[in-house]
Amino acid sequence: GGRTVLFVSHNMGVITTLCPKAMWLHKGALHRTGKARDVVNEYLTLNPSNTPLIDFSNVIRRNADVRLRLQSLTWLSNVPPQHGQPLRARIAFRIESPVDDVTVGIGFSTLEGIRLLTYETDYQDGFRPCLTTPGLYSVDFEVDALPLAPAIYALDVGCRSGDTYGLDFAQNAAQIEIIPGPTTPGYIVRQDAGTRLHSRWTWKTV
Repeated sequence: GGRTVLFVSHNMGVITTLCPKAMWLHKGALHRTGKARDVVNEYLTLNPSNTPLIDFSNVIRRNADVRLRLQSLTWLSNVPPQHGQPLRARIAFRIESPVDDVTVGIGFSTLEGIRLLTYETDYQDGFRPCLTTPGLYSVDFEVDALPLAPAIYALDVGCRSGDTYGLDFAQNAAQIEIIPGPTTPGYIVRQDAGTRLHSRWTWKTV
């Protein structure tokens, strides 16, 4: 009806859902204007947490086993990650001396530290390699559709030996913003939706 609504927010998911156009202000000046998704994508690309490479060299570690040291995570899919879209990454680590039954994992937590989603190399088939030769190794991670709702999450990456022995753990290695994908329903952007998984429902008349 001829009205203009100015919506001001740092929530990128809500902006791309509610706003057809966006303006990016930087240090009090207009930096960019255009379609909301285009402006948000450029903004997040310049955010160090959403760069293709996350280096663990300056991350505080919980474990100090010198046999294995996490090096980096490289996104192999588009950044920023999108809800409902494929997610691929490569985790690199260095072996200094032999270590048995190695598992690598990646987790997404709230900014308050509550774990919401975990993926680990041994979960599906129990495979845990014994790495005997010192050097640089990597393992690739892939999911067909990221189930986390649009929001900002803390990224954790860790390695263990066997069931419980921690080798290295980079907690809150980066903060990652997941944005709406092309199939993201608008109603899960405007609330604390967490993880939404596919399920089967049957309606009946009693």
